Amino acid sequence: MLETKRYQSISHLNSGEVSEEHFHLLMNISSIRGKKITSALQAFFVEGKTRREVYTKYDIDPGNFSRKVEEIQTLSQNIMALYPHYLSYSSVQI
Repeated sequence: MLETKRYQSISHLNSGEVSEEHFHLLMNISSIRGKKITSALQAFFVEGKTRREVYTKYDIDPGNFSRKVEEIQTLSQNIMALYPHYLSYSSVQI
């Protein structure tokens, strides 16, 4: 359990610190499909725009945007929680 918590703590995504490739991979496995919210999330996570800039530019509800940010954060944490399990599989001989 401690190992899982370690990976969850490093899985937090900071605004402006997510690569475009990483962002697109997360979006491919998320349930988020709207073009406007996807563009807003990209502006936040990849380009480093502030929340206020994103709300204004994309004319989106702050509450909805916050929920989608949390959804992506949770997805990232879940991926990192799975990571140690995939590492253990890689050491198994097939």
